[in-house]
Amino acid sequence: MLKLFNLDRDGCQHFSQIFDEDIINELSVAVDSFLGVEKIFNKIYHDPFYIGDHYAMIFSSQLEGSIGSNPKKSIIVINGNKCNKIMKISFAILYPEFLFKDEIEEIIKIDLIYLLLQKITKKRWYLDNSHISIQVGCNDNIKYDRKTDNKEIKMFIPLHDINRLEDGPMVYIRYSHKMKNLPNEFPCIMYPMKKGDFVLYYQNGLQKIGPQVSQKIRKILILAFRILQ
Repeated sequence: MLKLFNLDRDGCQHFSQIFDEDIINELSVAVDSFLGVEKIFNKIYHDPFYIGDHYAMIFSSQLEGSIGSNPKKSIIVINGNKCNKIMKISFAILYPEFLFKDEIEEIIKIDLIYLLLQKITKKRWYLDNSHISIQVGCNDNIKYDRKTDNKEIKMFIPLHDINRLEDGPMVYIRYSHKMKNLPNEFPCIMYPMKKGDFVLYYQNGLQKIGPQVSQKIRKILILAFRILQ
């Protein structure tokens, strides 16, 4: 286990080779199979409001209020409010456990995750939700994002190696989880990662996905943990 930064101090922390590659590969292969069999990229362009037995599709601009508190299927949320004919695609699979139940359970049942969170933060946590982020050819105009809730920690788990800067690594601004206003110059961390790695980060810090120049499909599992009251 490689500790690069202190989570509480810096807002993020990288852990190396924690997950068995076979477990990550199983989910990655299952996602690829789903994308191919269901022709998801074709549906995004030609049938973006598809509703099936196991999943439905919707634009992010129409998401608010459209999903109840007890969903019965996965939801594919297409970023934006229209289809971009240029080969730049970004969407998220919410409630992926309906599509990839066994593969995700193999990851979240690992006790080490909760032991790490408890040891680092001195608090107890539970898994609140998860989603899978899928991106192809995203540009460098992605803005930093932050949530005001400091009681949530997210885990960024790549489903394949992200070795190069042009593959769209995660970027985090150090100390931003403790800042209301950022100075003109601020330190950021860019994380090239391998299968089996993950990054923990406070969601009230500023983070984004780096520019993805390549046309590879970038697949990330994101787990959101909340403090157990």
